[in-house]
This record gives sequence, structure tokens and C-alpha cells, in this order.
Amino acid sequence: MIPTPTKTAMRPQRSWALALTGCLLLALGATIPVAASPGPAGPAAAPVAHASTTGHRAANAPTTPKVKLVHVKGLVTDVGAGSFTMTLKDGTKRTITWSGTTAFRFGGVAATSTAVVVGIRADARGTSTGPSTFMAVTVKLSLPHLDGVVTAVSGSTITIRMGKKRTGTIHVTGATTYAMPGVTTATLASILVGAKVKARGTLNPDGSLNAQAIRIHAAKVTKTAKQPN
Repeated sequence: MIPTPTKTAMRPQRSWALALTGCLLLALGATIPVAASPGPAGPAAAPVAHASTTGHRAANAPTTPKVKLVHVKGLVTDVGAGSFTMTLKDGTKRTITWSGTTAFRFGGVAATSTAVVVGIRADARGTSTGPSTFMAVTVKLSLPHLDGVVTAVSGSTITIRMGKKRTGTIHVTGATTYAMPGVTTATLASILVGAKVKARGTLNPDGSLNAQAIRIHAAKVTKTAKQPN
């Protein structure tokens, strides 16, 4: 009868077999997984997950500052290729340049750069490109106007009183249009001394206006006082 080896006798053989197997695997280039051994305080601690800082960095990321637009308005005194010069209320001059993305409006209606002419008013917004120049983002155009009471009509020139101390001069041409309440076809002859007029057009350097359109309001007829009998 062959004696059965005891557990104590089998332990050296098992250890020897495991060692031999490990050597063979290392020779063949295999990787032997090694289990984490428990530490003195218990099993190996699980790896600590570190919170991502991506969200924190995104929250503190610098934002692009908003560009502050320059706003100027005045009278157009010169028009060139891709730019125009305007005179501001204080007498200073600014040169406005435009690009293909500049938006033009004339009288509240979409327009193009061809609407910019000498003597017209411009309200421009854009970014500064120098002490007295900037690139326009938007340009709003409007016709200047002179309003007042007619004091004289001489040929194609109308003189008006604007307030107590100011006077104005209006020049008309064959292209000037006229409108008058109650009159089907108003003409220059409809403008009489004492009538109120509102003329729109382009301003000249001397302040006179080349009228494109004139609206006429007839002078009020004053009642004569009754003479006592």
C-alpha cells in the first residue's frame, strides 16, 4: 500500500511547481499579475479619484472684452473712395471709412454708400482707427432741413426767418418738389411772403440749403379790426 503524502509534505512540491511555472512564463515574455498585498491596516486602499479642474478653469477663463463703438454725427463735407469726412458740431473733422460689411440707412430705409453726398447729415458708429478716424459699422443718413417764415422770394432764392435773430437761405432748382395742403399742384409761385415753409436738401458751406423738397403752409390771414361808426 502506497502511503498518501500529507499536506505538510505537499507544500514544498506545490511551491516548487509554482516557481518553475513562473520562470517559464518570464522566459516566454508573459506578464504575471501580482495581487496587492494587504497592508497592516487592512486591504489595499482603492485609488483616490481626483476631481477634474476643467470646469473650474472654464469658469475662470478670460472673456473677450466687448468693443465700445464710437458715435459721431455731423455734416458730410467731403466724399472719397471708401471714406467721407464730416464736420462735427464743435467744428472738428472726422474721417469715416467703410467696408463691405458697413450698413447704410437713409431716411430709415436700407441704402448703400452711394447715398453719401456732400451736404447730407451722417450719424456713424464704429471703432476708432486713429485720433480722428474710425471704421464705420453703421451709417445713418438724413437730409438737413431749414424751417421758417418766408420774408422774401427772389428768383430761385427764398429767404426765411428762423426764430427772432436767425435767418436762412433756400435755393431751388427745376428738380425741387413742392407740397401744400389743399393745393393739387404746388409750385414756387405758391410760396408767398408770410408763408411757413419746411425745406429739406443738402447744406452748402455757407449754411444755405439746396432744396430737394419744400412743404408750404399758407400765411394766416389776420382779421382787420372793425372801425367804429
